[in-house]
Amino acid sequence: IRSGVHLVPEDRHADALVPGWSLAQNISLPFLKSLAPLSAAGLVNRSKEDALGRATIERLGVVARDEHSTVEELSGGNQQKVVVGRWLAESPRVLILDEPFRGVDIGARRDIGRRARALAAEGAAVLVLSADVDEVLEVADRVLVLTAGEIRLDAYGDDAERDRVIQSISASV
Repeated sequence: IRSGVHLVPEDRHADALVPGWSLAQNISLPFLKSLAPLSAAGLVNRSKEDALGRATIERLGVVARDEHSTVEELSGGNQQKVVVGRWLAESPRVLILDEPFRGVDIGARRDIGRRARALAAEGAAVLVLSADVDEVLEVADRVLVLTAGEIRLDAYGDDAERDRVIQSISASV
């Protein structure tokens, strides 16, 4: 985290969200040190934490009552936006999204994809790991197909055609 490498894990329920905590608390968790100034004896600055939550709601279009909504109150797609929003709270140098679109609706998928592309345009490296070819082609500038540690396809832009990607996957099975 200190080096600017952030990971959105595949299983948001088991590896990313704290049940019972608010949207703002879940987002601020990795950054508590920056929210707890030395002069406050290590207490989290709640107004800064709430601002992080509101910024995520606005930036990623999270549908929630407010930043104090618990993560259980949110749909799966909005929970995923919270997890992604957490790692965008402080601009990463590298963002790894492991199956970021699993269990989310098309609107959430587009919001997350749009934000990933914007982050890449700002100079960050964004890696999207997905088993869904259409998801990959929707967000990727470069597609790598890896099987058993071997690169089966390395294609940029127009060379990353759906049929070519599928053929490289099929050839490796």
